[in-house]
Amino acid sequence: MISTAFGVSAMTKALEEAIAYITKQVFEESGLMPSGPMQWVPLNEKQSKLMQRYRAVSADLSNLSELKAWAETTAEELNQILAEHDFSMRMEPWQEDPNHFGVVVIYDIRIKWLVTGPTADGHTGTEFHLPESNKPAFWLSEEEADLSFFRVDRKIIVKIPVEREGDYLCLTRADKPLAQFDLLAEVERLRNEMNKSLPVFDYDGVVLPNIVFDTGPDGIDISWLVGLKTEDAVGNPREVVQAKMQAKFTMGPKGARPMCSTVSLDAIRPDYVADHNLLVWIERDGVLSEPLFVAYVSTDEFAHHTIGLDKMD
Repeated sequence: MISTAFGVSAMTKALEEAIAYITKQVFEESGLMPSGPMQWVPLNEKQSKLMQRYRAVSADLSNLSELKAWAETTAEELNQILAEHDFSMRMEPWQEDPNHFGVVVIYDIRIKWLVTGPTADGHTGTEFHLPESNKPAFWLSEEEADLSFFRVDRKIIVKIPVEREGDYLCLTRADKPLAQFDLLAEVERLRNEMNKSLPVFDYDGVVLPNIVFDTGPDGIDISWLVGLKTEDAVGNPREVVQAKMQAKFTMGPKGARPMCSTVSLDAIRPDYVADHNLLVWIERDGVLSEPLFVAYVSTDEFAHHTIGLDKMD
């Protein structure tokens, strides 16, 4: 299975933006406001799963300033926004109509480690490589990068704080490929177990791959969102008729985008070497509903080169 990513924050933001657009449009035309919160009515199992998380995620949106939304009346306007943000996904055009509109949501979080991870041993100059995949790697020191290690299900979770206080990138071995709600459920289970565990102090640092992956315009199938319905203040039905998602993730010695120390290999404790398929997630203190970003990353996405800062800025 190819790498993939998922999260309901962007879908929730899109639906909230749609409600705001509909409410404003109806008020301008009729002067009416909804008598209560507009409700989305699910028609299938995945829509129901989304709705089960919708209220809690919606309450967290104010803490996700990186999540931006646009509502426009034509696909051309939305596609221009996607192009400006370097996404290849495009909305299908629709017949121009005052009641037809679209929403684009873009989530662009850029995180930087507390220290830059060296790509070579500080004493010998030997470049770090992953032993199995033989691809370039970088190293983060437990002490200098303030790493935490947790043992859950006989595997290690690495928790890496970043420059933005309260944000963390976590990763662990992926036992099998996962996608969408299965991926999200497994990450949430691991998070809960990690939060109940005490850290272990078995590792001097972590050796990490450089990662570049892009799901592309068709890599995440959320066509199941089509058909989700609501009703505006004057009783007109409104319905999702198009739904697409694209995700990108990069990681390198300076940090990660879900878009120098002296190093010695003679440490008493070994390093944890992340040379395997990964579950990756980004979490934020105060955002309780779900991680900011979740991904299954196969070793096929480990880059053959070091990811520079230009991939993040």
